[in-house]
Amino acid sequence: KRQLLVDEDEQLAYVLNEVKIKFVNFGYKVEHPIKFNTIITAPSLLTLAAIKAHEMGNDKKWENFVDMYFVVKGFFSVGDVVKEAQRIFGSDFSEDKFRNQLQNFENVKQEKEIEFAEGNEVGEEEIKEFLGEKVKEVSE
Repeated sequence: KRQLLVDEDEQLAYVLNEVKIKFVNFGYKVEHPIKFNTIITAPSLLTLAAIKAHEMGNDKKWENFVDMYFVVKGFFSVGDVVKEAQRIFGSDFSEDKFRNQLQNFENVKQEKEIEFAEGNEVGEEEIKEFLGEKVKEVSE
């Protein structure tokens, strides 16, 4: 089952078999070394996290906080994500703004309900506390 969500110059988004797939074109060089068969390539998880960090500075969506929670909890430190975002976005990325976003949940948009993988459900307060702690660890 396939459903077209967005078809614009800079973005194309589909839902395919209940998975949202989004293709975005923007003015930054993003390496995409992960290959799926011979059809498509994708950025590394660290690069995707850096893109999320950059996006969080412009659009406070709850889903980005949830994504960042799982990235920082299981894979990379806040510092790793910051370094990658600085590498990709240069002066267009503000480390201070990103760190503040991870601790400030005012005006966060919850446009849709988050669907967690079975066994990975996490409460809103746990996410907020965890991200706040990780930012403080790096700041000290």
